[in-house]
Amino acid sequence: MEGQRGFMSHIFLAGLLLCSVLSLPTVQASSGAILIEESTLFFDDSPSFLGNTTNLSFDLVEQNNSAGSVHVNSTLLDLSGQVLWTQNQSHALSGNEVKQVLIQLSDLEIGYMQLHLKLFGDVGQLSNGFVSETTVSLQRLAPSSIDFVGSSSITLSGIDSLGQFTSNSTIRQGDYIQSEIPIENVGDVAGSESFVLDIGQGTWNETIYYEDVLVNGTSTVVLEYQSSNMVVEGEIWFNISKNDSVSSLSLMILIGPPPLPDATLALEILTENVTAGEQVSFNLTLSNLLGERSFDGLTVCDFQGDEIYNQSILLSIDESMIELISFTARPGILHCSFIDDRNGATSGDTATYTLEGLDSAIFDGAGPSGLALIGGPWHVDDVIDVSLLLRNQGNTSGQAHLEIRSNLDVLVANSSITLEQGQAGDIALSFTLTESGLQDYNWMIRSSDGIVLSGLNGTFSVDVAGEQAMFAEVLAIESQGEVTIGWNVSIDNGVSRDVKLRYGYRISGTDVFVSEQIVTLGSGIVSGQTQIGEVPGTEIILRMSPVGWSASTSSYIATASLSGEESIYSMSLNAITIPRQLQEGSMATVTLDLENSGQLTGSTGELLLIDSEGTVLAQTTSQALSAGSTSKVDLSFEVPLGTELLLTAQWTFDNTVIESEKSFSVESKEVKEEGFEIPWVALGGGMATSAAIILVLHLRRTSESEIAMPEKKKKESKKAVKKEIESVERSCPSCDRTLRIPGDYSGTVRCPDCSERFEVEAEIEEEIEEEIEEGDDDDDVEVIETPPAKVEIACPECSSALRVPSDYGGSVRCPSCSNVFSAKQNG
Repeated sequence: MEGQRGFMSHIFLAGLLLCSVLSLPTVQASSGAILIEESTLFFDDSPSFLGNTTNLSFDLVEQNNSAGSVHVNSTLLDLSGQVLWTQNQSHALSGNEVKQVLIQLSDLEIGYMQLHLKLFGDVGQLSNGFVSETTVSLQRLAPSSIDFVGSSSITLSGIDSLGQFTSNSTIRQGDYIQSEIPIENVGDVAGSESFVLDIGQGTWNETIYYEDVLVNGTSTVVLEYQSSNMVVEGEIWFNISKNDSVSSLSLMILIGPPPLPDATLALEILTENVTAGEQVSFNLTLSNLLGERSFDGLTVCDFQGDEIYNQSILLSIDESMIELISFTARPGILHCSFIDDRNGATSGDTATYTLEGLDSAIFDGAGPSGLALIGGPWHVDDVIDVSLLLRNQGNTSGQAHLEIRSNLDVLVANSSITLEQGQAGDIALSFTLTESGLQDYNWMIRSSDGIVLSGLNGTFSVDVAGEQAMFAEVLAIESQGEVTIGWNVSIDNGVSRDVKLRYGYRISGTDVFVSEQIVTLGSGIVSGQTQIGEVPGTEIILRMSPVGWSASTSSYIATASLSGEESIYSMSLNAITIPRQLQEGSMATVTLDLENSGQLTGSTGELLLIDSEGTVLAQTTSQALSAGSTSKVDLSFEVPLGTELLLTAQWTFDNTVIESEKSFSVESKEVKEEGFEIPWVALGGGMATSAAIILVLHLRRTSESEIAMPEKKKKESKKAVKKEIESVERSCPSCDRTLRIPGDYSGTVRCPDCSERFEVEAEIEEEIEEEIEEGDDDDDVEVIETPPAKVEIACPECSSALRVPSDYGGSVRCPSCSNVFSAKQNG
C-alpha cells in the first residue's frame, strides 16, 4: 500500500512538472530525414591503391526542412568477413543541408577488403541513389615484381618471310624463327624492366633490346622476336637475360629439313547466260595431292579489285575440296590464289576466269569539275558536303558507289546512286571533320554491276582549323541598388555561330543566373547591356556556351567585381546562463550575441542550440541585421542529463553556417522518497518559483529596451553598499564607461549603459552588508553610483531621444532599435 502511495505521488509530481514545463516557451522537435548519396562515394584516387592509407568521402543529405542528426558506423572487413577496424561518427544537419563526411583508413594490409557504412538516428526513407546502408570494396595493391615465367613457357615457331606461321610441327630449314617469351608481374601495380635477347646460328647472330617493358599488375607480357635470317638445318642457340640482374634463360634448338605442300586451284563456271547485275556462280576446286605436308593458309579470289572470297584452308596430304563462289556479274576477270603458306607446287597454284564482253552500265564523269567540296572554311566537328556528277554511258542500268577513305584507308563515308542507260545524276555524301590540320582523303567510284572508267578516283585535302574559340568581357554598372551587365562577346574568324549568353551573379562560390539569350556571332564584336536587378553577391558573371557546334571550350566565363559592400555576420555564445548554475531536467536560458560588421543589411537566418549528442535543444528565426548593428537573442531549453553540457550555437543564413560553442557544468537533481502526502507548501513554492523565473526572463528581455528609464527607479531594486566600504573604479571593456564597484565584491558586473557583462575581483576583505530583493540571488551585480547631470542625444538609426550622463563618451545601445553608437559623436 505504501509503495502504491509512493507511486501515485511520483505520478502527481510528474504531472505537475509537465504543467510547469508546458507553461514555458517550447522548441519544435526535429524530424530529420538523412541519407547517404551513393553517387558521392569517392576514394582519394581509386578503390585500388598502392600505399597503406586511403580516405573515403561521401555526402550526407538532409531531405526534409527539419534538422536531424545521425551516427555513421564504418566497419572494415576482409574477404572472410573478419572485422579489421570500426569507427562511429556523429553528424548533425540542418534542413536540406548537404554535409561531406570523411572516413580515414590507415595501416591496411595488402589484399581486398570491404567497407560497410550504416546510418543510425534520423534516417530518411530510401530512394533512388540515396541509401542508409551500403558496402564499398577496396584493395591495397602489392608492389611490382617482374621476372621470367620459366624456360618451359618460351614458345619457338617457324614463320615465313611474311611473318606467317608455317604448318610444320617443328622449325624446318627455310623457316624464319619467331619466339614468344612470357614475363610476368606478380605484383598488383604496373612496373617496367629491360631485357636483352641474343640468338645466332653459324655465321649470323642478332641482339635484340627490349627497353622499359611495361607489365601491368598480376599480368603477363610476351616478348616477341622474329629473325631476319632464314635458318638452316642444324643447331641454333638462344639466350634471354634481364638487365642489371643475374636472371637469364638459355636454350639450344634443333632445326629440321623443310617439308612442303603441293596445293593447286581450278575454277568451273556454273551459271549459264551470264548477265551483268545478276548473280554468277563458280566451283573452286582445291587439292593437295602430291604434298609432303598439309597446306594451311588462305585462299583469296579477287574480281576487278573487289575481294569476293577469303577463307582459311587446311588441305591434308591427298585431300581435295570444292568451294562455291558467287558474286554480281559485270565485265572483268576473276583471279584466285593461295597465300600465307609455302607451297611446293610448280604449277596450278593460281586460277583465272574472264567475264569481259558482258553488256553492262558504264560510269563516267558528267562534268569537268570532278569531285566538288561544298561549304567552308571548316573547323573541327564541322560537317563537309561532297558531290560528283555521273553519267551511265553503258547499255543497261547500273548502280554506282562513292567512297571516301582516309589516308590510312579507313572508310569515312559512302553513298550510292542508280542510273538508267544514258542518265546523269549527282551522287553526294556528308561526313564530320574530327581532326584539325591539313587532312588528306582518297575517293573513288565503284560499281558491283557495271564498269567504272578511269578518272573516277583521286585525292583531296581539307584544311581544318581548330575549334573556334569564344571570348567575352563584362562590366558591372551599378545604379541605385540595381546592377546592369555591360558585355562584349566574339568568336574566332570563321563560320557564323549561335551562342547562348547567361547573365547572373556569384555568391558563396555558387553561380546564380537570372536571364539568358541566344546571339549569332560572326566576324567582329557584339556588345550589349543586360539588367539583372539587385545582386546579393559581390561579383557578376556571364557564361557563354556554343549552340549546335563545338567550341574550343564547352563554355567561357567572364566576371566583374561589384563595389565590395556586403553584410558580414558573426556570433558568440554568452558564457553566463540563467540560472547561473544549471541543474539536470530544469529550464535554462542562454544569450547569443549577433553582429553585422559589414556595409549592407544582411538576411534573416535560423538559430539552433545543439548539445554534444546532436540533439536540437532550441531554435528560432533571426531577424535581418542592418549594417554595423548588433542583436541579442535568448534561447530557453531543458538541461539534459549529465555533469557537463557542451552547447553549440549554429546560425544558418544564405547557405552559410557559423557556430559558437561553450561548455557548462551541470548539477545532478536529487530525488527524495516521501510518503503520500499532498505537498501543498511545495506546490505553492514551485508555482511561485516558476512564476518568478518567467517574470525574470520577461524583465531581462525587456530591460534593454528601457535604458532611458530614470536611474532612480533602477536603483530601487538594489540597496547601496554601506558607506564604510570603500568603492573602486573599473572601466567597461566594451564602451569604456567608468563604474564604481564595492571594493570587496567578486563576480560579474553589468554595465548600465551597454549591458556588457565582465568579471571583477575584490580588493578588500571586510564584510559588507547588502540587501537584495527576493528572486535576485542569481542576477549580476549592477553597480550604483551617483550619476552626473544628464544630457539628451538622438539615435542615428531611428532618431529616438536618449538621456546619458554629460561626461560619458562611450557607446550607447538604443532601447528602441538596439543600435549601438558613440554618445560623444551624437551629443
